[in-house]
Formats: sequence, C-alpha cells, structure tokens
Amino acid sequence: MKRPTVRFGATAQLGLIACCAAAAGVHSDVVQAGGRRDPYAIPSKYGGATRTQRAKACSGGLMDDNIQQVVDYFRPTKLVEADGKGVRIMCVLVVLGMDTAEERARAAAETWLSQCDGALIVSDTVNSEIPTVLYSQTAAFDSIHVQPDSQPIVMAEWKKLHDDFLSEFDYFLMAHGTNYVIVDHLREYLNSEEISSYTNRGAPLYLGRRMAVGGNPNLVYNQYSATYILNQRALEHMAINFDLRHCRPVYPQGAAAGSKGLADVLVSRCLRRSKPPVHAFETKDKEGRERFHLYEPETHVRREATLHEGSKMKSWYDMYSINLKFGYDCCSPKSISFGIQDVKMMRDLDNALHCARDA
Repeated sequence: MKRPTVRFGATAQLGLIACCAAAAGVHSDVVQAGGRRDPYAIPSKYGGATRTQRAKACSGGLMDDNIQQVVDYFRPTKLVEADGKGVRIMCVLVVLGMDTAEERARAAAETWLSQCDGALIVSDTVNSEIPTVLYSQTAAFDSIHVQPDSQPIVMAEWKKLHDDFLSEFDYFLMAHGTNYVIVDHLREYLNSEEISSYTNRGAPLYLGRRMAVGGNPNLVYNQYSATYILNQRALEHMAINFDLRHCRPVYPQGAAAGSKGLADVLVSRCLRRSKPPVHAFETKDKEGRERFHLYEPETHVRREATLHEGSKMKSWYDMYSINLKFGYDCCSPKSISFGIQDVKMMRDLDNALHCARDA
C-alpha cells in the first residue's frame, strides 16, 4: 500500500481520518522529519545505543537495591532485534492533552519506541523531528476535550492505521504517553508459536491486559493504560464496523462529546459485536501471570489487595482484574508493558533492563 504523501519538516494535511473524528470537529495533520528513507521510523539519533550496545554496558547506581531486584526479574534474557524476517510492528504513542507531551514523546523515542518497525506519535503539539499525527480542535466544536483516551480520537487513530498501514505491518500497538514497552519481550511473544499459529491461519487477535468492567465477565476489555494490540485481521474487522452503531462513541449522560472515558471499552465492544466476534485474547503466561501492566514494575510486585479508602469495597483495579495475583506471581518475567509516570524513571528503567546480567 502506498504511503500517504507528506512534506518533510512541514505540516501535510491528510483530511479527516474517521467519521467519528469529523463529527467531533477533530482534524489531523502529519508532521515528518526530513530526509529519512522510511518516514515512519524514529530517527536513529533518538534511538540512543542499540540493544546490543546497551546490553554490554551496565549503568549502575540508577536504582536502589530493592527496586533493582524487581527490575532484574523483568530483564530480557535475549535480544530480539528487528531483522526483517519476523513480525512487523507499528507502535503508536498517544500524548494528547498532556502538559509534558514533548518530554514524554522524546523519552519514548529515545528508549523503547525506536525499537518498533514503524512508529507514530499522536499529539496536539508539534515536534517536526519525530513522526507526529497532529490533532487540532476546530472552532465549530470548542467543547471537545482532547484527551489520550477520548473516544473519537482513539477510533480515528485505528482508522488511520487501517487506511494507511494495514498491509505494511502485522501488528499495531496503541500506547499511552506513560507507557514503557519491553520490545524484546513483545517481539518474542508475537513470534511465539502460540500467537503466530493464530495469525498464520488468519484469525483476528486483540491482545493486552484483560479486565472486566465492574467485575462482569461478559464485559471483558483490554485496558488502554497497559497498551493493547490488534493484528491485521482484527484491524480489518474493526474497519468493517467503524460506521455501525456499536462502534460509535457514547458518553455518560451530561458529558461533552469527545470527553475522556471508556475508549478502550468502546474498542472492545466494537470488536466483540463484529461478525464473527473478536474477544480479548488471554495473554497470561502458562503460570497465569500477566504480561501487560498499568503501573511501575515495583508497584505490581509489592502491592497487596486494596480497598477503596474508608470503604469495604475493593479498589477499581482489584474489582476489574481477572484472577489477580500478588507478589512476583502477579507478573510474567517476560512482561511486555508498564505504566511509568516519571520520565526520568522511564529512562532509568530502560538502562537498567538492558544492562548485562553479568556486569
């Protein structure tokens, strides 16, 4: 499929990229850096050291011993470089409506994002050196809240991926600005016999951190804060249903169109009600440990069952989680994603994860 025409180093208008975005008055442009052979790869200068180089030089003293012990548990045991023979992964980082959008985009580009085969950063600010899908608000719809998980934005992103990149990549990962992805583990998982057996026979896959709305087993979705992934076939299913009622944004009573909330649930509903239905795939390892996570590694490993403050009710996380485990049983050593609130911590985690075990 031919790439959309863009002007490097400038804003190139692509027009409205989804019905739901148009309805909300959301427009998108693509901003590219100049002169690269592949305009949808992060410039090499943002990639820092290669995985191999970084694995040979351990940066000590970044974390205290307790945190380092946790990080060691998740450190990749082998490097899975993109070699053109394995799966092709497009990674989309959404930093809309974030005060630290450029800082987070740069941190991601300099750590994990550059390890994907293709990458786009979705933002409402411009950095012409990094491939960016730029969203702007129109005067006709001033009430829209541009948020990373606003429903029109998320559905527009998926439509863009379908229209422009479907044939170029095997898997499409959607990440929040706070996410850190261990791409070595991601490639290993997507290349595994378990996953490739589904993709090779043309089955749709919707991968991520499975959670149940209010604990309802009939309303299972993949939580956006932990990243989630569609393969080519699943993205085709979603595209067929974009204009149908069950894929259209809905809002709580009294909420403004485009307001924050439940975009990940909408994606799940859109796929679940497609024909044939596509359900959130079980991504736990053989020991029942999760691969996709909402918080920092230490938070997951150290946490215990929690209640709402001043209440006997479970916290939303405990209530929505499916067969939640604690301690190191919570998480697969081959975990793929985490939520990292602090940009410095993201860089430190990246260095610590990829330093040599025997350093």
